[in-house]
Amino acid sequence: MLAHTAEPKDDVVSEIDRYVIYPGQATAYMLGQIEIQKARDDAKQTMGQRFDIKGFHDRVLEDGGVPVTFLREKIRSWSNAR
Repeated sequence: MLAHTAEPKDDVVSEIDRYVIYPGQATAYMLGQIEIQKARDDAKQTMGQRFDIKGFHDRVLEDGGVPVTFLREKIRSWSNAR
């Protein structure tokens, strides 16, 4: 990381420690990102011009951390109802 980024050494050490201590964190983060992007794309397709990015973000964030299955269904219901 030091050779390929402009990050300071302390930040690099911290990142490496985080990946070693919590090996599933990065994978979980990426899976969440993929699921949220898919829900967003599906909502855009369903809603067309009525899609509201601020409304989408409100729906995603309003319940805090939830299982992706719950979030997927919640966004599907929201987009179908509008």
